Amino acid sequence: MLDPFVVNLAGPDSKRYLQIGITYELSDKATDDRMKNYTPVIRSRILMVLSNKTTADLTNIEGKQKLMDELVDLARVTLGGDDKDPTRGVRDVHFSSFVIQ
Repeated sequence: MLDPFVVNLAGPDSKRYLQIGITYELSDKATDDRMKNYTPVIRSRILMVLSNKTTADLTNIEGKQKLMDELVDLARVTLGGDDKDPTRGVRDVHFSSFVIQ
């Protein structure tokens, strides 16, 4: 589990912010070790993705699912996943909290 993120949302929603808790589902200890080593890089990239979102991007289930897909892809690229089996390494991402204010 990563420490929670708090970011200002983009565009006309710049006075609104997102607080989100993110947990990655990993397939093995080796991936967990790589995740620990790359946590600063992954956090930085997550912040870039989140800060470019608007309220409209995140208020429906499709927008949240798209964000989850982006976060999984981001981690897989950063950690170097298995091209033949994308479920190895980073399997999924889950939100432990999700608040827009």
